[in-house]
Amino acid sequence: MVNTYKREIENMHQNLDKSICDNCKSVCEKEGISKKFKPYIGENYRKNKARVLFIGKNARGTCDYQKFAQDQFAGQDRKFAFWSYIKDITDKLEIHPEGVAITNLVKCNNSTEDEGRNNGSSKDFTPHEVKENCIKRNNVIWKEIDILNPTHIVLFTHHYYDKYLKGFICIKNKTVDCGLRKIVWCEGKLILTNGSSSQFLRTSHPQMKKKEDFVNLVSQCILLNK
Repeated sequence: MVNTYKREIENMHQNLDKSICDNCKSVCEKEGISKKFKPYIGENYRKNKARVLFIGKNARGTCDYQKFAQDQFAGQDRKFAFWSYIKDITDKLEIHPEGVAITNLVKCNNSTEDEGRNNGSSKDFTPHEVKENCIKRNNVIWKEIDILNPTHIVLFTHHYYDKYLKGFICIKNKTVDCGLRKIVWCEGKLILTNGSSSQFLRTSHPQMKKKEDFVNLVSQCILLNK
């Protein structure tokens, strides 16, 4: 079956305002940022009653999430926390990884482990202009959300992008214990363009968090809001 969501998102990316993208390209060239990445959309995403969308900050060293995700979920390569924790969360929810979608707020990859640069979990080196162009001016993440029409959104963004997430209405905002660490915990809803609402959780990046506790916390939150 044709993955219609994937095709719609590809078409949307091709029709973005090119002048904004060209402005980003010049900034990216100076900063050594690579080209725009493709989100991961499971082949069975459209079939699920609970359509869960996981959102990170920016991409790690790859541009094709579709292939990279399959390697992370089923292959023998090194498993990064972002992916392995999502895999365990989907197991808890009894949803195959092919039943979820995964994307990032910023579409151009600036995540690298060279010279202590961003490894996708700590400092974020995304230039301010790239954030503004991608999230606010071209509205890419919002367009992706409209197309994917998720029932649940999980953002692993901590507080770092709160100024860009004004549409997310936070109902519970606190910190919770996760092993020996405390993590950001904001639950609420997002009203979609089509008038429906999506339950969301904004929390910390899973890196360096106790896996069992983190996975249980996130999966239970999704289950309670199904």
